[in-house]
Amino acid sequence: MEKRRQSLCCRLMVALICSIGCASSSAVAQQKLDQAAAGQWRADLRYLAEELPRRHKNLFAAMTREQFEQAVKRLDERIPALNPPQIFVEMLRIVAQVKDGHTRITKRDPSGFAFRRYPLRLFLYRDGLFVQEAAPELAHAVGGRVVKIGAATTEQAIRAVREICSHDNEMQVKTWIPRWLVIPEALLGLGLIEDMEQSR
Repeated sequence: MEKRRQSLCCRLMVALICSIGCASSSAVAQQKLDQAAAGQWRADLRYLAEELPRRHKNLFAAMTREQFEQAVKRLDERIPALNPPQIFVEMLRIVAQVKDGHTRITKRDPSGFAFRRYPLRLFLYRDGLFVQEAAPELAHAVGGRVVKIGAATTEQAIRAVREICSHDNEMQVKTWIPRWLVIPEALLGLGLIEDMEQSR
């Protein structure tokens, strides 16, 4: 797949019982795509649409071929109006509909389009989402309950992230939700934050 764009400084504010801010070193450009870039993403989508049915033993166990093809078609039409994180998230959403925990798009590929991670480890307990580990400078946040991500409540964020989790059981969903919630590109792509540089 093709190499992806420039780097920008970005910031995400995660509201906890005690608020913290985490800055990441670079970001995929947030502007809409030019014609060439849209064509590259469409080629990536075509590759996904061709290879998934070919490589998967039973791709249409949880969804029909028609549902799969319609989802691909809808995304293909929308690509020129989306930014790279939004497109990638929509690809994740399509793959998640397979409902197979072993069928997923990885967060890093050789092309250079890689999701980064804020220096936090979250865990989804029965009574809420909490900070389990953090970088030394954020040690005060460990044990804190996450109450807000961007402008979304924790519950809203969890519902949004569920839709991109490749899974075949609920435990896998529970495992993946906290991982995606510390990926800035995923949060932007899901609409949980509006700007990776100036999110509140």
